[in-house]
Amino acid sequence: MIEVYNVGQGDSFLLKPNSNCCFSNNPILIDCANAYQNVYKKIKYPIDNVLITHSDNDHIGGLADVITNKNITNLYVPYYLPEIIAVLNYFEKKSNRKVKPLSESIMNKINIHMLKEGDPLCSHIVILNPVIEHDIFKKITVLNKELQEAIENLNKTLNISLDEQEILEYKSDVLEYLDTNTRGEYQENSKTFVHKFIYRLNLMVLNSRYTMFNNRYPLSKIKQKIKYDANKFSIIFKYQDTKISYLFTGDADTTVFNRIIKYGKYNLEADILKVPHHGSKENLNQNIINRINPKYAIVRHGNQHGHPSEDIIKILENSKVQVFLTNDIIKNITSITSTKQTIGAVASNEI
Repeated sequence: MIEVYNVGQGDSFLLKPNSNCCFSNNPILIDCANAYQNVYKKIKYPIDNVLITHSDNDHIGGLADVITNKNITNLYVPYYLPEIIAVLNYFEKKSNRKVKPLSESIMNKINIHMLKEGDPLCSHIVILNPVIEHDIFKKITVLNKELQEAIENLNKTLNISLDEQEILEYKSDVLEYLDTNTRGEYQENSKTFVHKFIYRLNLMVLNSRYTMFNNRYPLSKIKQKIKYDANKFSIIFKYQDTKISYLFTGDADTTVFNRIIKYGKYNLEADILKVPHHGSKENLNQNIINRINPKYAIVRHGNQHGHPSEDIIKILENSKVQVFLTNDIIKNITSITSTKQTIGAVASNEI
């Protein structure tokens, strides 16, 4: 069973597995919405597990307050270097805030677990995304000479100061947070990722299609690109028991689902679908819906950014999927749904 919290344009669910699951006595909070939604006040049960699908503020914003007010010992995050760094930066910021800072004693209790494709949280839950070796880097092999040339060109073109030696001998800042069994693998993968990212970024700068990097705010553009790619590394996982199955999707887009479908390692079919990215049209299509074949779909949104897309709602309805909304859909100041179709009339609802 899941408890759906109404947090507007954001995500927050509490997964309460059945009695046969190892998490049955320890529900998992999936995302924490924005801080001002005060998710921690909505949680009626003791919890010690939180899973953050990715680091967008409408998914991670309320994490600090959840950690402060609940006895959290396990935090699950995507196995993706920029996301790990984003989470640690978030903790640093919250630890230094003036009002209710995260204390060192609280943080010391938390074990950070990185999730990637194929990882089982238990016999009922399997991770479908992210992949460590993503398609955007798969065909890239970087030699030290090429990397040095890339660093030199980026420093010159973008007027920045990347440290060549530090990048060549890159060592992840998060190793101390990992258990000893995973440190070596993560260190090697993170180093490879950094090298490939720098190399790929340099190709983008050299390519005339990316002249935006020569404009006034090149670093902000780079950050936008990293943030965009982060959606592709959202944690997707499927929970399956004897009676019902759920598919949680973060903000993953169609390229992620197409990859899962293409390689056919996992069955996407699920009874209940958490619609990705608030119903954005870049994140679902008819083929993906056919593969998932859900009976119910949950659309979390607050009408910002044009979400959800009317096209996505039509695809779901035409596929005979019962759609639950956290808020009415407003388009051009007109509501295209009735309150009877929403699950936003109360603070939370169980499905």
